Amino acid sequence: MRVRRVACFLLGFWLSGSLFMALVAAQNFRSPERVLLNLSPTAVMSTRDLPPAQMRGLLQYQAAETNRWLYSIWDSVQIGLAALFFFFLLFGSQEGKISLALSLAMLLLTLLEWLYLTPEITALGRLTDFLPAAAPSPDRSKLWVMEGGYKLVEVLKWAAGTGLFASFLVVRLRDAGQDLNVVNKADHRHVNR
Repeated sequence: MRVRRVACFLLGFWLSGSLFMALVAAQNFRSPERVLLNLSPTAVMSTRDLPPAQMRGLLQYQAAETNRWLYSIWDSVQIGLAALFFFFLLFGSQEGKISLALSLAMLLLTLLEWLYLTPEITALGRLTDFLPAAAPSPDRSKLWVMEGGYKLVEVLKWAAGTGLFASFLVVRLRDAGQDLNVVNKADHRHVNR
């Protein structure tokens, strides 16, 4: 019973971290517009020689670099969490093949992000950071595909994690039902004496 609680805690921490990262990344990409709309008088004076489009481009670049840095760190943290979670289930619990397969799938998906998707997205992003928005670019098209792939992998990890939560819940409910049956049988024997 306690093993499942630890497993649920680790899984909840991991999935919450993924959700938090998605929210932070979205807010970072909105920050250039917020900054430009709320420039202090000192900032206006300091940047008066910089054209607005160039200022916006620099702020967008800074937001993108921040997200790249955060995702590189998060992917490393996820590898640790994924490995810890999988090996905890493998050696520290009596979970069945389905739970182990789902946790292994989550580990492999995380490896895909860490080894391939994030480095490619980072490299392509840096190639396209200062391209005009209307300019056609095969690198930008590839970047969009890679970002879509990253989102798909995240959805698959969430689906596997949700499946694990469901399997833990089903086992918990089944165990609680068996415990209740044992108590009822013991009470019934005690009454019949």
